[in-house]
Amino acid sequence: NQIYRGSMDNDEMFQKISDTLTAMATRGESNE
Repeated sequence: NQIYRGSMDNDEMFQKISDTLTAMATRGESNE
């Protein structure tokens, strides 16, 4: 259970980072 929960946290964190990178890339394009 703990390992599975850790995987869930990793997936959540990965998605958060992915969303952040996407937002940054979009913002960069908008500024230019």
